[in-house]
Amino acid sequence: MTPSSIFRPEASPQTFWVTSLASREEILQREAIDHMITLLSPSRPLPPLSTKLHDHLVLRFDDVTGPMLDFVPAKSDMIEQLFDFADTYADRTILIHCYAGISRSTAAAYILAARQAPAGAEHQVAQALRAASPSASPNPLMVRIADAALGRAGKMSEAIAAIGRGLDAFEGKPFRFPASPHPRQAR
Repeated sequence: MTPSSIFRPEASPQTFWVTSLASREEILQREAIDHMITLLSPSRPLPPLSTKLHDHLVLRFDDVTGPMLDFVPAKSDMIEQLFDFADTYADRTILIHCYAGISRSTAAAYILAARQAPAGAEHQVAQALRAASPSASPNPLMVRIADAALGRAGKMSEAIAAIGRGLDAFEGKPFRFPASPHPRQAR
């Protein structure tokens, strides 16, 4: 099954560009994207953009898998904000970035793509993510929260556990997800 065949045939899936903070400007310029989701730790400064965005969602939480002293974990309201933002721009390509482009941003891309796919396709979406990014190591807390919110009975978390940790990397390479032969035009 190809990644594009996972999704419901009546609608093509929303496309996301996933990248690190260091590569976000390059992708914004090259792909002419003007909708972006930033997922950074509360203590990380957000460098200014040279590109004017139509809309920008910034969620501040640490890349942790549960409660930890002095760290801010992802919370259910943050996942709901991801859903709302993606719904608002369902016909647009959205850039998603975190610091390294490996954990929080890949989790967000997986969550939003799995949400578009029919229940039961969680493993196929996770495999498509692995194919798109060998270094992807989606944040398991984010996936657990989304799994519960979407009523997927643990299947999203199981799928991410099944693909395992990605290849070691300091920074993930930018990728489009889901990768399809006919990507939606960035607007």
